[in-house]
Amino acid sequence: HVRLARIRLQQARIDEASAALAAAEKVADAEGKPSVDHLRNDIANWKRERKIADIRQAIAQSEDDSEKRMTLIDELVSAGKIDETLRSCEALINEHPEWIDHLLEHLETAIRRSTFNYRLCDYLSDLYFQQGRFEALLKLYRSMAENALDPTRLLIQGCKRILEKAPMHAATRQELALAYRTGGDWNGVIEALDPMLEAHGNGTPMAAEDRALWVEAAYRLGRLEEARTVGVPLAEELAGEAGFRL
Repeated sequence: HVRLARIRLQQARIDEASAALAAAEKVADAEGKPSVDHLRNDIANWKRERKIADIRQAIAQSEDDSEKRMTLIDELVSAGKIDETLRSCEALINEHPEWIDHLLEHLETAIRRSTFNYRLCDYLSDLYFQQGRFEALLKLYRSMAENALDPTRLLIQGCKRILEKAPMHAATRQELALAYRTGGDWNGVIEALDPMLEAHGNGTPMAAEDRALWVEAAYRLGRLEEARTVGVPLAEELAGEAGFRL
């Protein structure tokens, strides 16, 4: 059955190849299972390649069909063809910059559905950065950190990149401070939160948990008077809240 399926696959008679595969699956023993699994993957890859070729042909006939262009990108990601994916994305942006929102949505979905790929995530991070979509970019960096060898370092680098363009982006400063705390860098925590604390003194609210983290860092650095100056009003502000501890 496996041999017949491979002959039919070479002949591009995919329905007959699939039928032979189904027959092989029914009779395969432990020794024959690897051959069946390999055949199943080859048939799936053939179908994917055929689908990609069909989509390319349809696009050639109607280059302004955004859905077909997006479907091609989805299929390329699923096939692990990252170089082709990135080339298709760049071509689409150059030809139709007004489709950028649609492209970002498709890339987000494709990344969630596929095996983690750093290059694809890095490309999406560049697009977010260029578009000024810092909340989405920060969320992406968190996701990338989950798959990184050094998640703290990746988060710190990502947050610093955002702050170069949006220095008062509160969520990013919070994430940066927490990353520094994870790494035991209390000077980094102070550096991350100082601009927010200064803005708080000028009337821009700073979250209580961020002020508490600043107080912790100042205390650990031996800056006791500064810790007291920020911590005492914070303690008075939150004294009535259940579970509060400073």
